[in-house]
Amino acid sequence: MTEAKAKRQESIPAKLPFRQRLAMEYKPRLKRLVKEFPYLTFYFDDERLAAGMAGVFERTGFVEQNLSGKDKAGLVQHLAYSFKKGHLVILHYRKKLDGSTMISVLNEIRARDPFQPFANVVPVFVASPSSAKQYELFRLLSRYDIRYIIFLPPTGGEEAELSALLSELRRYQAVMFESGQIAPAEEAPLSVREREKVEATDEYKALLARAEEAAASDPAKAIELFTAALELKPDFTALMKRGDAYYSIKEYLFALNDYREANKLERRKSDPYARISACCFVMVKGLAAGPDKNKAAQWLEMGMNALTKAEALADEVKANDALFAPGEERSCAYKGIMTALAEADVRGLGLPGGVEERLGDLTDRVFQKTKTINFTDHNLDSDARLDYAILLARRRHYQEAERIFRELIAHDPSHVGPAFNNFAVELRKNGEFGKAFQIYMELLKFEIPDRDIVIKNLMMAGGKYALALRNAMKMDEAVTAYKNVLIYAGKSDGREWVLLDLAMTFLEMQDQAQASSRLVEAVYLNPNVMETRRFKEEFGDLASLRQEIMKKFTCGAL
Repeated sequence: MTEAKAKRQESIPAKLPFRQRLAMEYKPRLKRLVKEFPYLTFYFDDERLAAGMAGVFERTGFVEQNLSGKDKAGLVQHLAYSFKKGHLVILHYRKKLDGSTMISVLNEIRARDPFQPFANVVPVFVASPSSAKQYELFRLLSRYDIRYIIFLPPTGGEEAELSALLSELRRYQAVMFESGQIAPAEEAPLSVREREKVEATDEYKALLARAEEAAASDPAKAIELFTAALELKPDFTALMKRGDAYYSIKEYLFALNDYREANKLERRKSDPYARISACCFVMVKGLAAGPDKNKAAQWLEMGMNALTKAEALADEVKANDALFAPGEERSCAYKGIMTALAEADVRGLGLPGGVEERLGDLTDRVFQKTKTINFTDHNLDSDARLDYAILLARRRHYQEAERIFRELIAHDPSHVGPAFNNFAVELRKNGEFGKAFQIYMELLKFEIPDRDIVIKNLMMAGGKYALALRNAMKMDEAVTAYKNVLIYAGKSDGREWVLLDLAMTFLEMQDQAQASSRLVEAVYLNPNVMETRRFKEEFGDLASLRQEIMKKFTCGAL
């Protein structure tokens, strides 16, 4: 420690909070940087880091703007504005399950303005750097005129991170200003042809932006806008997103065609193959219910082949993608494959033997290849987390699946419908009717769409659970289950059959009075129920009560 620094630290009261003391120490040391860049914009792709850094830059002398917490589209928009205003930009961006990286964020900003300089961008990585990785990152980022990278210690806590960050900014200041290395960017003159090209690019980007904005609420409009953009320029991303829009409105053949066209443009990407396989599996489920099983088998084989290609390419990306920063995950290439596998539910379709085993083996391989990802982390893509949890439940890893489902809901209650409903479906299809019934009851406590469908699923799962209890001679528990079904079913159709099951349960318990009472309730709901074939086939043991009840009806006793 130099004598000057020691004197500065001695003059700072030790009782002050650490962040305040640190700001006081570095405020005089960063005066030149603050003078050159009075405005500082920062984004930390980690809530803990973002909270720790907030306010420190302000105390050091900057006018700070915190973009942490914004999604990628919002981040790109605000960063583009910050660049135009000449802010110093501190950027920490971890690779996402959808494949986006810090490089893709910079590319999107450059697409908005091809002449945008990035010399005032300081990327941040939380990692212990190796010389080889530092060289690779500098090689990649030098294309953007980025001249300095900050590495924060992966361990050591908030104080170590804050100290390291401000210390690195001091070094950045020395490199960029005190050594005289920085020079103002000059905008190259544009020819008429180049200006026309820029204008066409602007129109194309505007169409894409409008299409992406419409995709969630109006897929048909999004398809129209993507089509207009694609008429200007064939583009991998636009084709994939138009395919997704077609997929969302169940136009699977159109979606499949777009994914194939995208694949022609980018042969080394796995996502087109993964989405092709998802379309194939949807077609399989539709055809398997009809008379043409051969076509279903053909689509199935096509889907399996596409999925195999997707896995091979994802393995290649994981092994060779140079855009990963030190310490970042390399397993995110499997996001599309997880989505396709979640769609590939062929149980009970009567398809050729071995298919479920092949899909199960692939699912287990994906689990192995993504085992280092923490899927309870709400910073990860929610769709990928949902798909992963569905696959866990399908492979009977119920505890881990439920933990992810509940983390999704805790962070965003709007996920309760897809999370709990998908979990319950997997439980039900695996024969775990009791657990499925419990999840359906919990789900119905929330305000959810498609409530009637959930109630029907609850009635089915509850009925099968109660029947299993009856077969296990747990009659009191079966009665409780049937009563819960009736409570949650409310006024839904089909309650008479639950009442008949309950009547049968009481009859098996030799409680004729309760059995008669439930039978009367069923007849009240559906006066013709005892004349149906189903009643005669499934509830024949209640026939002995029929005459007595009919007499009561005839005599006006009821």
